[in-house]
Amino acid sequence: MDVDGELPTAEQVRALITEVASLRDKVARLEARAAGGGATAAAAPRPDAGAAGGAPDRADVIGRRSLLRSLGTAAAAGTGIVVGATVLGSQPSNANHIETAGGGWGHLNDTGTGNVSGASGTNSNPTFPLVILQNLGSAGTLEVKSSSSSTIASVKATNSGAAPGLSGESASSNAVEGHISQAGNGFNALYATTAGTGNGVFGEVTNSSSSANAVLGIHKGTGNSVFGFKGPGVAGDAVVGVARTGRGLLGVSDSAIGVQAQGGQAPLLLVPAGSPGSPTSGPHVKGELYTDSDGSLWSCVVDAPAGGTGTWRKLAGPTSAGTFHVLPAPVRVYDSRPGTFPSTGPKTPLSANTARTLDVTVNNSGVPMGATAVTVNLLLVNAVAGNGNFTIWANGVARPQANNMVWGGNLGRYSSLATTAISSAGQVQVLSAVQTDFVLDVVGYYR
Repeated sequence: MDVDGELPTAEQVRALITEVASLRDKVARLEARAAGGGATAAAAPRPDAGAAGGAPDRADVIGRRSLLRSLGTAAAAGTGIVVGATVLGSQPSNANHIETAGGGWGHLNDTGTGNVSGASGTNSNPTFPLVILQNLGSAGTLEVKSSSSSTIASVKATNSGAAPGLSGESASSNAVEGHISQAGNGFNALYATTAGTGNGVFGEVTNSSSSANAVLGIHKGTGNSVFGFKGPGVAGDAVVGVARTGRGLLGVSDSAIGVQAQGGQAPLLLVPAGSPGSPTSGPHVKGELYTDSDGSLWSCVVDAPAGGTGTWRKLAGPTSAGTFHVLPAPVRVYDSRPGTFPSTGPKTPLSANTARTLDVTVNNSGVPMGATAVTVNLLLVNAVAGNGNFTIWANGVARPQANNMVWGGNLGRYSSLATTAISSAGQVQVLSAVQTDFVLDVVGYYR
């Protein structure tokens, strides 16, 4: 026997329980005889007595007291002790209940295939776990099953301190598994919640050469394999993926969409890089999207060769016009001749070398606010004879030196196609070197 204060071994626990069970049996037989009026038989030698039937030595007495203190009140109260996944001693309705009020704990060593069911317990000692499970065989260390009609969790682990409520560790298999086999069951196979700043579920694979998953969800029905929900009112993310070398998040589907995003503000955010322009290093592959520090969006269209960076195309940016949208048909937004459609704008010829501001969004042209440029058809009518030039540009900026149209002679009628930037209000300016009527048709816009 060990001395006071040391943790008893499984063999010592079995010996103590055997002794307690033997004593209870003797007491029960004596009580039965007394109730029947029979004579009380001489007590049999105690199991801990010596060969000559003498009293136990002092070390054994101290050892038993140590065991009783280490095991709490379990053996003394007759609640039974769980050893080797088997309940030894008498087994009342709460035989598998292990309760420690101090520094002790239940230590289960399973070398076989037995299961423990109905186990529960409380522990007020913040230093030790309530139950330690160790499996040396081929079956699960602890298997808990609920009936098909049960609405209570098979296992519930709660910790009001700073440690995990439930911790699982495995050298080669899954550390924690949850299964629901009943069809139509609306409960979760594994459910974790936290009221603090920790993780509801945390999975870690410490073997750097392992290809296993830290967290794996498999669903054979129509639900979600892994579902993350973040309630309103509190900042945070429902699902976060962080990787130092591999992918932060991977979505793969054999027949449907690999990744689907939906958001009240925006479905997807690409965090800008720290420098402008496309990537200048790294083994990039076609299909990658990249946002630089200026907010420009780039797409890799050719895989990077050895030591190269790939071929990138700029899709959008603050200085790009955007995508060209062709209108179903050209829309006339201005005509300087009196009595012509549309009626908007001054109905007088353009004076020589005098700019006029025009709105390309009128007459339901289809050019939206936010468009950056338009493609227009320029038509000069009744131009005075002689040489001349014509320019169109965005309202609010200086007139460029380049011309959109140059002519000479006395035909009086000229036409040209032009693409020009527009102001944020959708306006342009036009100017002719000679007096002329002017017609403006919008063909399309950029945005």
